[in-house]
Amino acid sequence: MDFTNRSGLRFFKIEGYSYLEQNPETGSNWAKMAREGHQIMWVLKGRRYLAQVRDGEFYDFRKKNKET
Repeated sequence: MDFTNRSGLRFFKIEGYSYLEQNPETGSNWAKMAREGHQIMWVLKGRRYLAQVRDGEFYDFRKKNKET
């Protein structure tokens, strides 16, 4: 596991995918949830957000019906 240079957020890479924890210090709704104690992690390939893991549940943004 590594940490981002700017924000010190945890991240790691596996087989071309990046996994990044939500920054709780931004103004987004996701940041608010992180401040409230929810665990939020983003799955990226390059600069594209593909999915989110929120409190242990996987949400695939590539699926139209947003099933877990």
